Amino acid sequence: MLQDQCSLSTLSHDQCYELFKAIGIDYGPGFQGIDRLYIGRNQALAELSLPAGVTHTLNEFVLHPSMADSALQASIGLS
Repeated sequence: MLQDQCSLSTLSHDQCYELFKAIGIDYGPGFQGIDRLYIGRNQALAELSLPAGVTHTLNEFVLHPSMADSALQASIGLS
């Protein structure tokens, strides 16, 4: 299972966004879609959800920008 391969570290939503803020990236609430980040060797697995403040725009997109950005944010977990 992929999650088993990403067991080196696990970060909660709050931990992720506190770390981002510490390195100078302050995401607004509409772009905080990482619920949990599982980190493995050369890989990361993110559990994502659409932030509550932007759910009213869900049907305006094929792939919501907040979800796409959150997926890219997860790649920061690789470093």
